[in-house]
Amino acid sequence: LRNYKLGELNLGAIVFSAITSAKQTTSFTIDDISVYINYFFMAGFEINRRLEDEILKFKPEVVLSINDRLLGSSIAVSLARKHGIKSKIIYWGSDANSVQDYEHSLYDSSEWQRQISLNWDKFPPSDAELERLEANLTTFAHTLSKDSQEYTSSHVQGTSIIKKRRTCVFYAQSEHEHSPNFIPDTVGRFPNQYAAFQVLQELADLYEYDLVLKYHPIKDKHKTLSTADNLDWKTISLNANVLEIQPDSNVDTYKLIHDADLNIVWSSTVGLESIARGCPTLIIGNTHWLNKNWGIHAWTKKDLARFFAAPPNVIERNSLLPWFWFIESFGSPVRYSFLLNRPLTVNGVRIVRERALLRPIITVLWGALRILDKFSPSERRIV
Repeated sequence: LRNYKLGELNLGAIVFSAITSAKQTTSFTIDDISVYINYFFMAGFEINRRLEDEILKFKPEVVLSINDRLLGSSIAVSLARKHGIKSKIIYWGSDANSVQDYEHSLYDSSEWQRQISLNWDKFPPSDAELERLEANLTTFAHTLSKDSQEYTSSHVQGTSIIKKRRTCVFYAQSEHEHSPNFIPDTVGRFPNQYAAFQVLQELADLYEYDLVLKYHPIKDKHKTLSTADNLDWKTISLNANVLEIQPDSNVDTYKLIHDADLNIVWSSTVGLESIARGCPTLIIGNTHWLNKNWGIHAWTKKDLARFFAAPPNVIERNSLLPWFWFIESFGSPVRYSFLLNRPLTVNGVRIVRERALLRPIITVLWGALRILDKFSPSERRIV
């Protein structure tokens, strides 16, 4: 499926990405996704045809997309590259009226890391903002985030494992969020979490650690979807010292974080939560919130062995402040509704052309939306 190509378009990979987004997992069989395959392939053929016709007709200077893991967006970015047209990924910033742009992909971790650092250096928080950030970080360290609460309905607070000796926990990452157009450079590091885990098993045996493999839980609202349990891990042969914790286990993740001698993540935000709680943390992927100056990432077997041979670093909680500041403040102000009746210009290049014949209709629609907007709840305002 992932290797199927339509001319130069990696349509199979794009369809696979759309299916994983729809099912919120990569763990499924062909039978599970037969309906999705038919639907997304038919949609892909049609979207590709229509977009290419539009691109060839209008010859745009730049193509913008909002999320390059989704079907239409992926095809748009692919066609832009095929025809030598500049493309950018535009995604929501810190609120509904701000956007952030990405050169390569919304899933380019290195680009996120650069922007986090740049934002902290060029636009630092004021003293009052810094005090508020520190308070929010303290709250984060002692409570569950809204996102985490959607995965923890089966947890029983305080439930953990029985430790017999030093124990490290690997929190398996769900990999449904990725771009079929962006292939990260893995030269000199583990290509994926499965290859890294194989090395983890070897080193845990060597240094006499028990190893826990905690599978990624399923979001509560997706538990009714058809999935093949941990199918993406079935090909990995587990050593005798590996304890598996299933997605629906009652083990309290946050008690486990405190109990572990070393918490290991590929790119999961469990790593953020472990750092915030002052627990030993190791990152073996290139997650977008990683600061390489922390010295808590290991991308090769040699680097990984050092974390088992010596006491692991514990990062100060406030080291996370640049990440929290970026999430709160990033993005350029914009009002999306302006696109309804105004041309959009980026760096002097007009990217949305006004269509004169539609002007009266759009003006009426815009006026109606503004009237409705006044009566909308504040959190649902259009502008």
